[in-house]
Amino acid sequence: MKEKTKPGLILLESNKELSKRAESILSSEGWEVFCEHDSQAAVDRLKIREQPHIALFLCSFRLPDMEGDKILEQARSVSPFTQRMLMIPVEHTDMIINAINNAQIHACITIHFNDRDLAARARACFKRFRHVLKQQQLERITIHQNRQM
Repeated sequence: MKEKTKPGLILLESNKELSKRAESILSSEGWEVFCEHDSQAAVDRLKIREQPHIALFLCSFRLPDMEGDKILEQARSVSPFTQRMLMIPVEHTDMIINAINNAQIHACITIHFNDRDLAARARACFKRFRHVLKQQQLERITIHQNRQM
């Protein structure tokens, strides 16, 4: 990614090996990765980060204290423009349906992902994030200009 400041990404995964692998992939792609292993700590980090710094919230579905779709619902309420991606076990398609319907996620990837697929999906989320921010900025400008008329 060719941005002056790195886009921020919160990675919530309780499996330390999987977390390190994903962090390595995404850091090499230019992301500033904030790894969390606790759901509440991840949501709290999203609350305190300077917006719109966190472009992507990536979490696993299976976590010790809460399921990923519920966490992503909280993330959506805290930062609606932050993109949300869920990592799910291959055998649980019902999780995907619930996550899409309840948390309005933007991307989904299976836990046995390959490096290029994870990087490509993260880039696509960042592209959508920038698009949404530009759209919001244009709407504010339009409203301001309409008021001046």
